[in-house]
Amino acid sequence: MRLYSFEKLDGVRVIPPVRPHEGIRIYQRATRIYLETDFGLYVSFDGNQNAEIKLANTYQNRVEGLCGNFDGIYRNDFTNPDGVWVRNVNVFGESWKVPVQRTASRRRRDVSTEEEEEPDTGLFQGCDESTLEQQNRTSRCQILIESNGPFANCHSTISPDFYLTSCLFDTCVEGDDNATLCRSLEQYVLACQEQGISVEGWRQQTLCSMECPANSNYSSCMSACPASCADLTSPSECDSPCVEGCECLPGYVLSGFDCVPYRQCGCTYLDKYYEIGETFTTDDCSQTCLCTESSSVSCSNIVCGGEDICGISNYTRGCYRSGPCMPSPCQNDGVCSETTNDTSLTFSCECTELYTGDTCGTERIDQTATDQTPEEKDYTAAIVVGVLAGAVVVLILISSAVYLFSAANPGNPQPGDLIEIFRPAYQHWALYLGDGYIINVTPVDEGPSSSFASAKSVFSRKARVRMQLLKDVVGNDTYQINNKYDNTYPPLPMEEIIRRAEYYIDQEVSYDLLGNNCEHFVTLLRYGERVSEQANRAISAIGFVTAAANAFYLLGLLRRRFRERQY
Repeated sequence: MRLYSFEKLDGVRVIPPVRPHEGIRIYQRATRIYLETDFGLYVSFDGNQNAEIKLANTYQNRVEGLCGNFDGIYRNDFTNPDGVWVRNVNVFGESWKVPVQRTASRRRRDVSTEEEEEPDTGLFQGCDESTLEQQNRTSRCQILIESNGPFANCHSTISPDFYLTSCLFDTCVEGDDNATLCRSLEQYVLACQEQGISVEGWRQQTLCSMECPANSNYSSCMSACPASCADLTSPSECDSPCVEGCECLPGYVLSGFDCVPYRQCGCTYLDKYYEIGETFTTDDCSQTCLCTESSSVSCSNIVCGGEDICGISNYTRGCYRSGPCMPSPCQNDGVCSETTNDTSLTFSCECTELYTGDTCGTERIDQTATDQTPEEKDYTAAIVVGVLAGAVVVLILISSAVYLFSAANPGNPQPGDLIEIFRPAYQHWALYLGDGYIINVTPVDEGPSSSFASAKSVFSRKARVRMQLLKDVVGNDTYQINNKYDNTYPPLPMEEIIRRAEYYIDQEVSYDLLGNNCEHFVTLLRYGERVSEQANRAISAIGFVTAAANAFYLLGLLRRRFRERQY
């Protein structure tokens, strides 16, 4: 089960496990990404809505921020950067927004709540109390506390009460579907297995099956440190209890996120792992290297041209043409575009929905929010950030210069053009072949339908490449012809684009929302490079830990969800 097809480290894509700096290690176990340091900090994230922070006891009452001061008293956790206790969860969360602003007279001091007033955790912002009580009586979450249920073996070691509350809240807000239920149950199973408690058969009893990629099978108790091409000895050095996950078949080993035969392992170069066929550029852009089929690295010397600079674009280091957009002046995931006026070449930034200004450095103020009650404002914020943290829905950005077409009002695309289709909550991408036909990816188990198929592909890990009529794929939605990357990546010749596209028709390909989605597929055909701004924005929106933490407090999950874990 895969989180991402790559991680971003110092602006460049990498495949875990990696050691970016002395004393820091990043690795993947089962369905979570972990960051571990040599000073006693552990952070894990499931790529959706659940993060966990563990800190050594030596830091007790010596930290501050969204997780409180680690003194074991939850009532005083809502303390702002000036040391003042606040009651409201949203006021507390906003006070720690980066960059943190402190008054000049700020001194660290103990905070006491003399009356021990309960903080307002915002638990009922997204789900009112009466609905939550009804959920408690009818929800499938009750399986967590059943005395004869699959989790009973763990009750004496870890109380399920907190996990039940979290499950009830999540299913109340998001709906009592299998995906929401299974995410909640997985958190309890993980906590149990970390204590060495075996939890067998729970997936079969809850319809929470785990789909595994090729050359692997589900295991309820596999090594928490599986062997990988980057570290074949990892299992023998592992002192963690077993975990559930997808275990490679005998004779296979992890290469990145896929199980491959040992002979197909890639290359390790300067403590970074590269898959066979992967090319990369050294940090100083003095060499470009290839991981060959013999698992060796072949490098050749390069020199950036007179108008080029050594930089990073689309998470890849290389020599890029110097200009107004290289390096990019746009902040907060703004997209830079070069423009020409009468005298010179300049730039413009297309900002995300949350920022504005020439360089996207100013937080956007929602004017409609002034007409909302405080409760409405809180709820709106919770929903928006909650969606971002889940990375299920990607924000749609439409500039004022976009020309939209529909099946009833078609445009005039040319063979090789990229087609951006605006679904209700995201963009679907296709490549125009000619004569009204496009090529795009759809779920492997869906026929050639339009909106539903591409929506389901968001949750798939495999896809089928199909040639379909543009009007059928668009359906009742709108689209635009959008070759927006042409200024950064020169398009391949039209004949080569069509040849590459036709090769893929009716083939099954891997799919990953953040690393290998429909936009990555069509840009690979047009440019020979996988590019996806909407995936990049989603990754940034997740923000590994910070975005997850902010989503927690905005969704009202701070009531004991930010647990202080001791070990």
